[in-house]
Formats: sequence, structure tokens, C-alpha cells
Amino acid sequence: MSTAKIKGEKVDMSNSFRENINKNLGLLFIFFMCIIIILFVNLQIKVNNLSMQAEKYIENINLKNEEIINEVENLSRQAEKYIENINLKNEEIINEVENLSRQAEKYIENINLNNEKTISRIEDLSNEVKKYSQVKISRDQFTEIYMQLQELTGMISNEVKREYYITKAVKEISKNNSTLDSKSIYEISKTIYEESMRYNFNPLLITAIIKTESNYDPKAISDSYAYGLCQVRRFIAPELAGNIGIEWDGAEKTLFDPIKNIKIGVYYLSMLNRNFNDLKTAVIAYNQGPYNVQERLTNNQELPDNYVNKVLNYYADLRGFSLEEVQNEIKATD
Repeated sequence: MSTAKIKGEKVDMSNSFRENINKNLGLLFIFFMCIIIILFVNLQIKVNNLSMQAEKYIENINLKNEEIINEVENLSRQAEKYIENINLKNEEIINEVENLSRQAEKYIENINLNNEKTISRIEDLSNEVKKYSQVKISRDQFTEIYMQLQELTGMISNEVKREYYITKAVKEISKNNSTLDSKSIYEISKTIYEESMRYNFNPLLITAIIKTESNYDPKAISDSYAYGLCQVRRFIAPELAGNIGIEWDGAEKTLFDPIKNIKIGVYYLSMLNRNFNDLKTAVIAYNQGPYNVQERLTNNQELPDNYVNKVLNYYADLRGFSLEEVQNEIKATD
């Protein structure tokens, strides 16, 4: 009986041990499950955090992309404007080049015309040289032809030309007016040359006009109130003087000054030459008055030629040519 009791106790102990083991295993299982749940929750939280960070990062990237796109669009618009400005500038440059090209063409045409006139003039003078080489000519004639040929071919210096014309005028004035001192004569001659060159006249033509008008007398006064060397009329002189910057100080003080008188007279002749576009007509108008000459031309009346022929005779004599030769030359140059 005691043996059976012992066996029963052993069985009870075994069952109790199993129950304890089962309980402990259940607790362990529950513990592990709690740990897994906690880990899962932590993992989920981290995933959520990472997801939110990713979303923010994506938002930032999108914002930056929008800024980049806006910046690119702005740069694109600026580039378009820059290209438009370049195109406008290119058009302006092209237009400017075209204008310069047209100007160059006109300039070349003018050069060609001038060259043709120069060549024609040289040929005329060469023919005169040939003609005069067959007969005896004076020193003055030869010098005048030589001067013109050298001037046209560009071989004569301005200083040589200046000295020639001033010396010629000095000799002519000294011969006709002994009351003037040498300094005054030189200043008058120099002014004749300078003003002639200014308005593209031959200095000897201006010398011939002064010879005809006043015989080189700076104090000459005509019945029509024309004063000085060039016999400038009192009623038109103030306006002419003002046009070229000469202060008007009354007829006698202004027009008896030979330098001012020559400047005003040559300027007046240049105006007439420009208006009538004919040198011979301009010389006639200088003496007769532009309104009288214009009225005659309008009425198809013949212009008086006594005065102009007298001037051209003196001019031809100064150059050593005949009146006919000088008249032909003036016709050729008009």
C-alpha cells in the first residue's frame, strides 16, 4: 500500500511539474508576443516618421523644382528679349551698313565725275600747251598754264600756289596804286588769295574785279554809294557782314577797311554765283544788282556785257590769255 501511495505522489508531482511548465511556457509566449508587438509598433512609428520625412523632402524637392522651373522660365524670357534686342541691333547695323554703302557708292560716283572733269580739264590744258608750243608765248602765259597743269595733277604744293598768286597781286596793286605802303599791299594780296580759295575762285579773277571796281583804291566811293576796294553797296553791306561774322561799325569804318571789304565782296560774289549757277552771270549781277539781272532773265532780255567783258579782259591779261580763251574756260567750268 505504501508503494502505491508513493507512486500516486510521484504521479501528482509529475502532473504538477507539467502544469508549472505549461504555465511558464504560456507566460514566456505572452512575453515574447509583447516584445514582438512593441517592436512592431516601434517599427511602424519609425516607418511613419520616415514616410513624413520623405513627404517633406519630396515637397521641398517640388518647391525647389518649381523655383528652378520659374528661374528657367525667367531666363528663357530674358533670353528671348536679348535675342530680340540683338535682332533689332542687327537690323540697325544692317541699315547703317546699307546707308554707308549707298553713301560710298555716291562718293565713288562723285569721284568718278570729278576725275572725268579733271581729265577733261587736263586734256584741254594740254591742247593749249600744244597750241602755244607752236607759237611764241609770254612767260606769264607759260607760268599760268604750268601752274594749272601742276595743280590739276596734284604736283604743286599749296605753299607754291599761294606764293605765286600773292606775288602776282602784289605786283599788280603796286603798279596801279603808289599811295599804298608795302605792308598794306601784301595784306590786301594775301586776303584776296585766302578769300578766293575759301569760295573756290581764281585769285586773279578777284584781282581783276577789284581793278575794275576801284583800281585798288581802299577809299573809293561811287555815285551809287558803293565803298572800298570791292565797291560794296552800303544798303546791302550790313547784312552781308553779319552773315560772315564781321561787326558792322558804319559804312566808312567797315567798308574802308580793305580786309573786311574784300571778305564781304568775295562772299557776295559767291552768293551770286551760287544763286545764278553761272560765273559770268554772277559777275554781271555783282555790278548790275541781282534783282535787275533776274528781271532781265525772266523777260528773256539780253544781259549787258560791258562790265563783265572789262573784268574778263583784265583777268585774261593777268593770266596771259586772250579774252576768248578765258570765256571758253569759264563756260567749261560752269
